[in-house]
Amino acid sequence: MNAILAIAVAVAVIAFAAFGIPTATASAVKENMNASQIAGFARQAGFSDDDLTIAVAVALAESHGDVSAHNVKGEDSRGLWQISVNAHPEFSDWQLFDPQTNANAAYSVWSDAGSFRPWSTFNTYQADGKTLVSVGTGVYRQYLNAAQEGVNA
Repeated sequence: MNAILAIAVAVAVIAFAAFGIPTATASAVKENMNASQIAGFARQAGFSDDDLTIAVAVALAESHGDVSAHNVKGEDSRGLWQISVNAHPEFSDWQLFDPQTNANAAYSVWSDAGSFRPWSTFNTYQADGKTLVSVGTGVYRQYLNAAQEGVNA
């Protein structure tokens, strides 16, 4: 009985595909990447050396490796590196739930900024004279060991 059901499902999927009927969307499928997989995308995008490790740690801090991560609370941030299309409208037409596309966008944001400062999970609080300037959480540090293992894998 299970074999018959499996064959029926396979035939239905093939029939849907033949007629161009979508069966699922990329954003509806939750897929988590491990640090090694994220490192591969980051490396291909252009990150290297210590920046590669930090890029992987930032992605883990931002999305926990969930390629379909989507923050819509006061922003519109998408994918592994949570690229904000509000802050970066040049990426609004990109397929940011695709891991390589998201890595390419992250590399562009990083390159333009000259650092990882655009990511709130990278920054920490900094004292500037008498004022305390909030520039993020610094939570990426919790992922540095896993990121380094992923880079070395």
